[in-house]
Amino acid sequence: MPKLSARIPRRVLINLFILLNLSAIFLRNSPPAYAKDLLSHYLQPYLYLTGLEQNWKMYAPEINAVNFDFVGRVTFQDGTQRLWPFPQMANLPVWRRFFKGRRIEWVGRVCNYKPFLPDLARYIARLYHTKEEVPARVDIVFHWSTIPPPIEGQDHQPIPARFPHSGEVVHYAYRVVQEDLLNKDRPPVFSPPTGSGN
Repeated sequence: MPKLSARIPRRVLINLFILLNLSAIFLRNSPPAYAKDLLSHYLQPYLYLTGLEQNWKMYAPEINAVNFDFVGRVTFQDGTQRLWPFPQMANLPVWRRFFKGRRIEWVGRVCNYKPFLPDLARYIARLYHTKEEVPARVDIVFHWSTIPPPIEGQDHQPIPARFPHSGEVVHYAYRVVQEDLLNKDRPPVFSPPTGSGN
């Protein structure tokens, strides 16, 4: 049995680790303040990488007025284009949302980390590469849609599977080279999207 003096530092370190994580989550979701602005630059990457990022302020003090999503747009050598939609929660059966929710959230967050984007673009290019269709360019496109206000006097508010796009911008552009298409059998970083929209 370990001596009491050896157990105390370990327990202190564990408690300190828990306290620091809870403090980071609390500070990240607290109202705007000088300390939050000062530390968020350091806290956000850590919370993203550990999966502890939260958004408890989603419903207050102001309700989100914009919905957004990403799509991969593949341009082939003949100029034609096809879309690779990111997984959409609204298009999944309810029972699958429980299992796929964090994965869908993770895929969306990957787009905010530029080091991941070349691998994502190469993977999308390999998905659509055939003898007849050779990808020349992959764009990761950011779409946003304005969420309409609630209908007055109506208890049930219908939620469409996809809001009409209010605008879009190319978030990342990748020019495909021949070497990207040769290694099609390499295990991909991303599995094909499940429950994606059209």
